[in-house]
This record gives sequence, structure tokens and C-alpha cells, in this order.
Amino acid sequence: MQRQQSTLTYVAIPVTNSIQTDLISTFPTGTFQPKHGTSTFSIPSSPDTCGYADNGPCNFYDGFGFSGSGTSITIDAKVSSPVKAYTLMNAYQPTSGAQVATIEFVGDGGATVTYPLIGGEDIRDFYEHIWANTLNNGVSGVVARNAFQCDDPHTCLGAGGTGNVNTGGAGKYRVDEQQYSLRPLHRQALTQIVITDTANGMSPILLGLTVESN
Repeated sequence: MQRQQSTLTYVAIPVTNSIQTDLISTFPTGTFQPKHGTSTFSIPSSPDTCGYADNGPCNFYDGFGFSGSGTSITIDAKVSSPVKAYTLMNAYQPTSGAQVATIEFVGDGGATVTYPLIGGEDIRDFYEHIWANTLNNGVSGVVARNAFQCDDPHTCLGAGGTGNVNTGGAGKYRVDEQQYSLRPLHRQALTQIVITDTANGMSPILLGLTVESN
């Protein structure tokens, strides 16, 4: 029997800041294929009105802040027969073992599935320093892996500690991919993705969202 071919849908995310000026200077725009990841992602390259100098591409969500516990963003999607979802997510100052956020997937038939984002398990800091640095993959239904990394000042400039790639700390920077099983939404259409901040003092950041269907 011939296996049904999968389709990838790039879901637009809310954008507030620029990856290239506020996180990692050399992160690519356009269709991004993680070196060790599974999916691909669409990273906007315009408009050039975001970032610390208001001249970087608007392409990631950085709106929770460090006192945003309980706040959410809801992202609309229209994807029939979803099987997996993928995010590019990291965090600011996540501590190991702490729940930084949750991500919920909502089907048109009423089914939902929610996964926790736990520091050191399926989410970590974008800058290797004193906060959670591991991906131990201890959350059932989620596989987290590195998608991109570089070293400031040799292969990129990073914004660790300042939010400005021109003044951030030297060292290792990374962006990670999370893969989520959407089996509980079997035979439904995915309609919404809800990300909720669950811890003050830490902040999740979202760089990309892709849904696989068949």
C-alpha cells in the first residue's frame, strides 16, 4: 500500500521583534531548513521596522516579558488532518525543571491537546550561560532538538543580556525545534494554537510554526 504524502503548512505567527537585531545576527530568513531538525519554517524578511533600532525584519514573537504569567497568544490555523506540529522556540532565563509555558492545539471537533514547555526538557535559553542549557526530552509527545547554533563573535553576533546583537555577550547561541504529536486531533481540523506564559521571571519566545498533515 502506498504511503500518503505529508503536507507542510507554514502558520503565520504574531511578530513583535527582529531575530537578526534582537537575538542572533546570522539567523536566515526565507525557507529555513534546520540542520538537525525535521520540518522547515518560513522566516519573514520584511518589513524592516522591528528591533532595537527599528530597522530589522519583523519575524519573531517577544511579547510576554518577564511578568507575563497567565497571558496567552492565540494563533489561528486552518489545517485538515494534522499529524504533527513544529515550533522554533526558546526562552529568556528559563530555570531547569520549571514550566515556562504551555502550548495547546485545538481541533474543530472539540478535541484539544496541551503540552508543557519545561526548562531543560523541551525548551532552553537561546544563549548558553547560567540558565537551562539542556534538551533532555522528558515531556511525552514532544521531541526537542537543536535547529541552529553559532558562536559570537566568530560566526554571529548575539543579544544575550542586552537584547542588542551589537552589545550582547560573547558565547554560544542557538535556536531549537520542538515536534509535537497531534494524534489526539485525529480526523479533525486544527483551528487554533494557544501559547500561554506560565512563569514570571522567564519568557518564552516564538520564531516559527509549521503543521504537518496528510
